[in-house]
Amino acid sequence: MSITEHMPEEGALFPASDTMPLWLMTVALLLAAWLGVPIILRSKLRFFYSYWQCLPVFFAFMAALLWELRNTEDKAGRPGLLLAGFALLTLSPFPTWNMHSGGNLYLELCSIAALAAAFWLQIELSLRLQEAAARCQDPVLALMAKKTRFLVLCLEIIPVSAVYASALIAYLSMANRGLDEIFMVWKYGRISLTLRVCIFWGLLNSLSLCLYACYKTWRESGSKA
Repeated sequence: MSITEHMPEEGALFPASDTMPLWLMTVALLLAAWLGVPIILRSKLRFFYSYWQCLPVFFAFMAALLWELRNTEDKAGRPGLLLAGFALLTLSPFPTWNMHSGGNLYLELCSIAALAAAFWLQIELSLRLQEAAARCQDPVLALMAKKTRFLVLCLEIIPVSAVYASALIAYLSMANRGLDEIFMVWKYGRISLTLRVCIFWGLLNSLSLCLYACYKTWRESGSKA
């Protein structure tokens, strides 16, 4: 396979080989948003008891894997996206195991790592699409990618880190508190509605980024047909 087959055509958003990974990632985010409504907005825990979180994670990993495999020759892929997808896929069962365990420090730590991997995946995805925007000179997509990273930082990473930091401060300042109590503050939806909505809003921004990229790809491919 020649390198030119991987190069984007003039005026196209993605090479033809990248269309499938983009749509697959969009499906993954759509599933995550749809399945996440009960847990994010209504604090329903059934989502985790049945391993449903693994389904969109698997699609996201396959999208990242296809992106990496199809861009190996021209080095246009983002290994970070594949690593984030693999980390999230590996850690995705831990929230379910943790819910069934009734409180295990190791499982709590792995569940937190799964949450961090989800944030990492969104950041790597925005970087991947920003590279596509730079190649195709699409300022709207580039701006949306930057906005997505900003919102992941401000609506997801910083608030969740603040929750755990406050629990750590409370643990250090109060006697007779178990270390495992630091990791009980999340409780998969039992946190405040405001923080849950912030996380969901960050996810929706990542979804809107992929939807816009899909729309541009579909429109430009239709105009060339």
